Amino acid sequence: MFFYLQDFLTKKSPQKVRLLTAPQDFSTLVILSVSTQNIRELPIQDFVPAGSLILSAAMGEAEEEPLHRQFFKEASAAGAAAVFVKFKDTDYHLSAESVACADALGLPVFELPWDYRFADIQQEVLNCIQSARTRFTTDLQSSLLRLYFDAKTLQDAVDLVSRMLEVPCCITLPDGTVLAKSADYTQPQENEFSLDISLNDVTMGCFRCQDAGSIPEALLPELSQTLCFPLSLWFHRQSVVNLTKASLKNDFVWDLATQNYVSYDEMIYNGSLFKFDLQRPYTCLLCKAVSGPGSQPDLSVWQRDVIRLNLHETKIISELKSQLHLSIMFYSHFPNYIFYLENPDKGDSHIRRFIEKAEQYFFSDLTDLHLCWGISESGLSSGNFSELYNHASLALHYAVHSKTGQRIYTYEDTRQARIISLLSEDATLKSEAFDLMGQLSSYGDSSNIQLFETLVTYIDNNFNVSKTAKKLYIHRQSLLYRLSKIEELTGMSLKSSSDLFLLSVYARIFSGY
Repeated sequence: MFFYLQDFLTKKSPQKVRLLTAPQDFSTLVILSVSTQNIRELPIQDFVPAGSLILSAAMGEAEEEPLHRQFFKEASAAGAAAVFVKFKDTDYHLSAESVACADALGLPVFELPWDYRFADIQQEVLNCIQSARTRFTTDLQSSLLRLYFDAKTLQDAVDLVSRMLEVPCCITLPDGTVLAKSADYTQPQENEFSLDISLNDVTMGCFRCQDAGSIPEALLPELSQTLCFPLSLWFHRQSVVNLTKASLKNDFVWDLATQNYVSYDEMIYNGSLFKFDLQRPYTCLLCKAVSGPGSQPDLSVWQRDVIRLNLHETKIISELKSQLHLSIMFYSHFPNYIFYLENPDKGDSHIRRFIEKAEQYFFSDLTDLHLCWGISESGLSSGNFSELYNHASLALHYAVHSKTGQRIYTYEDTRQARIISLLSEDATLKSEAFDLMGQLSSYGDSSNIQLFETLVTYIDNNFNVSKTAKKLYIHRQSLLYRLSKIEELTGMSLKSSSDLFLLSVYARIFSGY
């Protein structure tokens, strides 16, 4: 990773480069940069990077001695690695007092021949620094690849990176869950260096290291390129395992729903391998992501969602299970989804909670789509998965094709819908419904008073005037006016139970439910 002062000295002729200060171990003295400074242009602290090799030229005059000592003090304060100075007067020698000053500061000082070109030295040092970094990043990447192909773990990879960078490291999931960390890694810190680990443009994890200040800043961009690919291989290997498991679970749930199996006892056994208990009662929920009227969904968003679901399905389902304290079986084939939700002992509030959480976890980024749900009855016994699926499919059909905006249908909702569907097959009855309801629907085109919507809301609220007015956000008198207008256009009385029955049937035939 580093270019050391000893490396530089070995490239120069020992007869021409003379050490003026006391000998040190230069094999551990890091050179991070090189700069040229003039002793007559003090101060220099703001112009000398830490770890810099300073090149300086002087006339070689006695009156410069105080300047040399001040120069050494400022170079040391800036964190310079060493100073190389040359004198125009080749017979001049740095005073013992100035040398002692540099020794006291621990700053190595060397003398170069006057004919040495600083530009050549600068270029050579910069090339050596870059070569050292390239060797380091190449060695680091090669070592990681060897670990991967030797089937080593992600923990082994973290230990290697931590050892080579000499800093505490860890690798986490995007949500911060730690997958592996070095022994000296503590709690996450705000000033950590972090690197996203991506696979197919999907962020799979994050590499983090502490004490990154000890890593040369110029190395950080190269470090990102060096680490991202080999570390992503571990995630790729795990994603292949996860995708294979998800595919097997998908196939299992689909076969269960469509009764595509020979022996149910064998399905019970296979389900136990996935930790599915088929001897519990379940409710089947079907979900379909559909585009709204006139919208043009971004298919790339759909594709990203498929990737996200496949890669994180286990985690998402696990979170839902822990929050709802229920067993869940799951199938996905975008844009269609099957969920078998375990029935608790009492009530069905868990179904609405599940739908709310599922939409939040699975579908929050599908802004161009809306979701339709079909819900079967609650299974009172085990083993009726195919029947539950068929009933949920019927409910989903009505949710997808609903003209009322209702996007969640239960199997119980379809009972009335099935009756209306049969009645709609009668051409005379259908014609009567469209004639009467068509008048109400078209009335709003010219007056902005939605009489058909008013009638449907009135029916849905059990013919209660107060509830209907509140639902429509209008005054009670305004509603009474609308109801009177409905009676006028249809020739039916809203006080007659038989007329109310016919209006309800006509409205549902007209709306497709």
